[in-house]
Amino acid sequence: MKIISINGKTEEEREKERSEDLYVPHHTDRWYNRSERSWVVQLKDKYDNQIGEAKYVYSKQEAINAENNFKKEYKLSKEKDNIKLKNYRKCNGCKAITCNSTGALSYHCDLGYKTGSKYGEIIPLEPCPKPKTNDQYILCSRKPY
Repeated sequence: MKIISINGKTEEEREKERSEDLYVPHHTDRWYNRSERSWVVQLKDKYDNQIGEAKYVYSKQEAINAENNFKKEYKLSKEKDNIKLKNYRKCNGCKAITCNSTGALSYHCDLGYKTGSKYGEIIPLEPCPKPKTNDQYILCSRKPY
């Protein structure tokens, strides 16, 4: 007996589809490692698994160049940033948070994600893209998640 999932595919079909996308270059990830005092550039697949070895460089410009080289080599998207949904701890720096001016201060997310307050700080109650620049905010407001 075959078990059909919600989207109409069997478990075997979903597993085969997942294995085809596994370790196929999808996006890059660039971040600063404070303990090593260096920038890390990683090539990742659709499921956020690292592919190959990461590149470690010491300046932000070198990291941007390494990321651009990955994108050229593997013909990845030319978008400014690959924005994905994550569980962030705080909403600090998010461009989508605005204040309601109805007497007491209350904040909400313009993208429609649920927020709350803890110890006087705004926190997301569900995974969100957290756009930190205006360009990312514009991309998020257009992109259906």
